[in-house]
Amino acid sequence: MPKSSLPRIVIDGRNSARSKYGRPDWTHALLAASYFFERGFSVIVVKPHWAGKELITEIRKVAKIQSADIRDESGFDDKIALALCIVEDGYYVSNDRHMHKHLKGGLVDRSWCSSRRIGFHIDEGDNFVPHFPESWHSNIEEGIET
Repeated sequence: MPKSSLPRIVIDGRNSARSKYGRPDWTHALLAASYFFERGFSVIVVKPHWAGKELITEIRKVAKIQSADIRDESGFDDKIALALCIVEDGYYVSNDRHMHKHLKGGLVDRSWCSSRRIGFHIDEGDNFVPHFPESWHSNIEEGIET
């Protein structure tokens, strides 16, 4: 499938950088971005402007970076990730099952968010393991046929 027909992948940076030890680990965001980049997808990582600075150069090799100023609104980066996903008709990588709380105006709804969210975990070998929604397979298969 040509890269242009693959859905855009938007990474919720702060969510993907969460570690089981409670401290941000931005290598997790890099792992997620690399996973999709290596499979031919165009990737955007949404992150607060101050976060993950030590990995900016590495992330830029596999993804665009969209910085967000979240000082007055802690969920603003989530809104940007959702907006990019909507505009790009893509998928977003996040374990946040409540992204729909950021939606206003009826453009999309809670079920749309669920159908576009790629959950994940980082396994014991530090590998990114995606949990694709049901819509992923039909969307990708449709792109292959056209």
